Amino acid sequence: SYLLPQYPDWERAQNILEAEVAIRFTVDAEGSVLPGMRVERTSGYGRLDLLWFDFSYDQLTGEAWRATELVKMVRAAQPHIILNNRLGGDGLAHGLGHGDFVTPEQTIPETSPVDAAGKALPWETCLTLNNSWGYNRQDHAWKTPKQVVEALVNVVSKGGNLLLNVGPDGSGRIPDGSVRVLEDVGRWVHKHEASIYGAGPATVGLPKPDWGRYTQRGNVLYAHVFNPPIGHIALPGMQGRVTTARVLSDGTEAVMANHFWGVSSGTTMFVNVAKPTHNTY
Repeated sequence: SYLLPQYPDWERAQNILEAEVAIRFTVDAEGSVLPGMRVERTSGYGRLDLLWFDFSYDQLTGEAWRATELVKMVRAAQPHIILNNRLGGDGLAHGLGHGDFVTPEQTIPETSPVDAAGKALPWETCLTLNNSWGYNRQDHAWKTPKQVVEALVNVVSKGGNLLLNVGPDGSGRIPDGSVRVLEDVGRWVHKHEASIYGAGPATVGLPKPDWGRYTQRGNVLYAHVFNPPIGHIALPGMQGRVTTARVLSDGTEAVMANHFWGVSSGTTMFVNVAKPTHNTY
């Protein structure tokens, strides 16, 4: 068994006294009961790679959870473990806190998260497949496979990781709606895994394009075209820097050119997947 934190309704005045009692009870109970349970949960199951805390709330944050002591105990039992930042707060605003990576939720940052000194932070966003974290038989607002793929690419293009939530029912069965989305996404990833696994942000100095995102793995740049533009795909500053261009899913040639219908630049490379390039729009 375990103790669940009791989150009070701070906006309702009639609940303030109840809230204060709940907080005192929860903190006291955690201080006297949970340390032994913490040790057991991190030492009785072999090597643990990750421990994901969820979550801190108002006054219930940081040392209210005896975070310093807890982290010390966990790392003593599992020296290689990775911890998220939610002992000290949620999302991005509180930085790493007591953890190793930050955890935005139900959103993808516009830019790669950094600390106050501008140093990149390890990060992982968590998203639901519909609008519910747990099982909800009335919630059929499933994200489309296209939305999930684009979210995955967007996250990788900013150096992050995507934690995708599914809500099994009481018997442990994944809902059919989740299965359909995951199967389609899985097929896409299987064809394009080189642009996702081991990939990260592009380092060649390209601006974020209107038509999609870039990822990069080693010296290979991947252009993920969400919304095909009219005409060629323009890659500013890439003229003379690319040796070959291919469609990742089937290996066919993507034709390169240094101009398109009178539009040319000494630094821009134009790419198209069809021939002749001057007759494709």
